[in-house]
Amino acid sequence: MLRPLVDAIGSHVMAAARVRADDTTVPMLAPGYGKTKTGRPWCYVRDDHPFAGYAGLYQQVVTEAVCMAHVRRKFFDVHAATQSPQSQEALQQIAALYAVEASIRDEAAEIRLKIRTERSAPLFAHFRTWLDTTLSRVSGKSEMAKAIRYALVRWDALTLVLRDGRACIDNNAAKRSMRSMTLGRKNWLFAGSDAGGERIAAIYTLIEAAKVNGLDPEDYLRHLQAFLCTDLTLEPAEILARFVFRWRIETTFQEVREHLGVETQQQWSDLAILRTTPALLGLYSLVAIWAHALMAMPDAAVRPHRAAWYKKSEPTFSDAIAAVRRVIWTPEGFSMSRQGRGRVEIPVALLKRFVDTLRFAA
Repeated sequence: MLRPLVDAIGSHVMAAARVRADDTTVPMLAPGYGKTKTGRPWCYVRDDHPFAGYAGLYQQVVTEAVCMAHVRRKFFDVHAATQSPQSQEALQQIAALYAVEASIRDEAAEIRLKIRTERSAPLFAHFRTWLDTTLSRVSGKSEMAKAIRYALVRWDALTLVLRDGRACIDNNAAKRSMRSMTLGRKNWLFAGSDAGGERIAAIYTLIEAAKVNGLDPEDYLRHLQAFLCTDLTLEPAEILARFVFRWRIETTFQEVREHLGVETQQQWSDLAILRTTPALLGLYSLVAIWAHALMAMPDAAVRPHRAAWYKKSEPTFSDAIAAVRRVIWTPEGFSMSRQGRGRVEIPVALLKRFVDTLRFAA
């Protein structure tokens, strides 16, 4: 039921000019064979915003850019095992390329391409010459030769950064987004079916979308229950619009109960609900009508009051009842106190400030 929302995120991600991608493997049950088969979830990242998918990447026309981090990993593993001078030289040359990238990370694509042409192109040319020369000098069956061939067969895609300023030298953003799935895989072990893989991808999409937007994933998913929709013919935009409408209604009635001093009716008897609901709706209607009339008065206009936990573009019930209280609690309403020696006068401006504070806190 969350599929329309996941599809909306996916459409947004895949519409980007640059999409980073990474994949991993997940064991998937294969009934009747007595073993599991291999599923392959993919992670697509637009501007570091992840989208998980249970399908291959090249299902549409794209230009491939190979990740230099994968190339570096091959040489790193060789160096960790053998401490060979060739593997160390490879790592140093790759480090020089990364130094250039670090200096242009936040620059526009045109500037990145210009600097790469000036500084990275000679480094790539030297690296290619070194790869060809070194491959002819080492054993063809050695791990060093395998690492070199890994880079050479991908050379055109590896050097896309020299032809397109939008391209990135590595795919680390997608790899970071995929990390939660690789860690979680140790707990849930396998996918039960292709459909199970789709559900895993959908849940991880929502979790990672929450994380990159600075939201608590658990709280985010709890609120997403409102997106559950049984009408699968609706477009994602329609479901989003209905969610916003439902949220406004629920928020309004929550404010009604709080500001009118009416407790929740969940634990009440049917008779109590039957008796109090008309009064609750009547009080709400009375305040709403009064607030509507106040909106025509400049001095008592109903304006949205900033809330701590959500943004308000239009007045809600709390703003309406606050406006009504402000009219009721005018200085004239306090002018009937008896005159006496102990009477202390409060400046009108200060009294208005008290009223403005209390009308929301009451």
